[in-house]
Amino acid sequence: MAKDNIEQRRLAVLEIIKSDYKIKQLVELAKLFECSYTAIRADVVELKRKNNLTIYPSSKTKKIVLDRDNYTCQYCLNIGVKLIADHVIPAFQGGLGYTYNLVAACNTCNMKKKNKTWLPINHHILKAENKNWHNKILNSL
Repeated sequence: MAKDNIEQRRLAVLEIIKSDYKIKQLVELAKLFECSYTAIRADVVELKRKNNLTIYPSSKTKKIVLDRDNYTCQYCLNIGVKLIADHVIPAFQGGLGYTYNLVAACNTCNMKKKNKTWLPINHHILKAENKNWHNKILNSL
């Protein structure tokens, strides 16, 4: 059945990703359309790309984030270590690759955080960049 209704499924996925969605909704869609959660996640990634919703940041965006955060981990304040631009709300949970959802993070914090949402120290800066997304971060905790 999953292959028979792929277009209908993708329309449903698109409606969800345009809203303030939760993983639970994607799981429910997988059950409704009798497909795997992985298939739904693949639809999310494909549809975000087609609709110009950036999931993974460009190298330019990463540099902007690291500069903004003074090359300091925004979870543990570690300085002088290799840093990455980490999704505050993980891409797995619908987080986008825009500066208001990215912070500098050390590898240790990134590995501990995994697919969870942590409140970064500089969340007030993120709020200034996008108040609605900041509220989504707070609701994801």
